[in-house]
Amino acid sequence: MLLSITVVLLRPHITGEDLPTDSAIEPIFLTQTDDFSAKTASELCGKEDQWKVNYNISTRGHDARVSLWTGKSVAHKANVTTSKSYNTQSDFRFDTKTFTELKNAQTITLTYDGFNPLPPTLMYLKPCFLDVNKSYFRQVEDGELSWEPGSK
Repeated sequence: MLLSITVVLLRPHITGEDLPTDSAIEPIFLTQTDDFSAKTASELCGKEDQWKVNYNISTRGHDARVSLWTGKSVAHKANVTTSKSYNTQSDFRFDTKTFTELKNAQTITLTYDGFNPLPPTLMYLKPCFLDVNKSYFRQVEDGELSWEPGSK
């Protein structure tokens, strides 16, 4: 599900100030239920370079033969080499799985501060009917944000 909310609605709540209005629209992505929507949302958030780790394990044997007793290959002179390397790889900021696993009151938002677009951000939404003096995370612990049967 994609919601478009104008800057006028978001800006005063985020910054605490009244800024001039403009016609910018900010996409807000809630939980996606189908692969196409999740893929589209992931593509809209863009890519970034991320560090990826690579492991390599190799074995080498000299005078190798097959053991008649175990049926495995054996060598009198053998060594094992391991290596670990890092490289950068361009990958989506938020993968499709992230969009399908968003919980209640969570969203990924493409925000705009009035001058520059900001990177996609995971945001926690707090409904207006909940206590403003209690943190979002404390309300999650207490079960106040799970709108399922049997919850508070």
